This record gives sequence, C-alpha cells and structure tokens, in this order.
Amino acid sequence: MDKARLFQGGVVGARAYAHEIADEPWWRREKVPLVCLLCTTPVVSQRAPVGRARRNALFWLAAGRTCF
Repeated sequence: MDKARLFQGGVVGARAYAHEIADEPWWRREKVPLVCLLCTTPVVSQRAPVGRARRNALFWLAAGRTCF
C-alpha cells in the first residue's frame, strides 16, 4: 500500500505517502497513528530496506488486522 491517512484526535486527516518515509516526515518522527486510505484499520510504515533486495517503502496493515 503506498498511501495512508493520518489519524489525529480521533479524526482521519491528510494523506501520507510511502515515498515520503525515507525523508523522515514529521508524522513519522512524532509517531502519529496512520490508518488505511479506505477505512480506519491501523497501518504501520516500513522504510525501504538497505542491502541486496531493493524494495520501495510502503505501509502494512497492523499485526492481526484486516481491511474491511
């Protein structure tokens, strides 16, 4: 998933993009909760790995959660 939304004060807010993760955006530094773009399922951000396997940064559903 390459997009999520910020979840602040019980309100779903602005979009967060995976390509921003490498630059340590304010929402990542301040540990602002993120939710799925389409619902309110919690997600976590994953930076691009360093090493042999090249992959893009992305958002994952939180452990034990399903969307919809």
